[in-house]
Amino acid sequence: MSLLFNIFKEAAKNMVNVEIIKPFVKSIRKSFETFFGHSPQIDDPRLIPAEQIKCEYDFFSDISAVIALPGSVIGSLAIAFKKDTAIKLSAELMGEDISNINEDVKDVIGELANTVAGNIKEDLDSYNFENALPNIYTGTDKKIELPKEFKCFSVDFKSDFGPFTMRVSVLDDVN
Repeated sequence: MSLLFNIFKEAAKNMVNVEIIKPFVKSIRKSFETFFGHSPQIDDPRLIPAEQIKCEYDFFSDISAVIALPGSVIGSLAIAFKKDTAIKLSAELMGEDISNINEDVKDVIGELANTVAGNIKEDLDSYNFENALPNIYTGTDKKIELPKEFKCFSVDFKSDFGPFTMRVSVLDDVN
């Protein structure tokens, strides 16, 4: 009996409490509905072990909008896009041919993230979430380390423009 209890105890300790990311997923879906008239498909959320994130590219991909989470939720939201996906999204919104990540693409990704943040504020009211402006990053081989006290959740999306990923890193005691 104690062996079984220990197995369940260990499994429970490693379970991902994904409740904290539900408002983020909902917000991305709502933002895509607003901008593009449809929602992306969603894969199951997963916890990313900190040791898997070794460089900026692992976290940010080709281009990402990163929003700090001020308030009682301490962490960040990153919406990470491959180059092709970011360009297709931007071309659709701007009605222009775009071939590279440029200032227009950065502006579109930033505006999308801003809309996501605004939608999140409604759902995270109990966490005293305050809006913060997104920062735009491009992935590099520069080393990155998440503090051990943070958990990083990842959700992959599939849209008509291509795949993208949402990463929410939060201080572990929120869960």
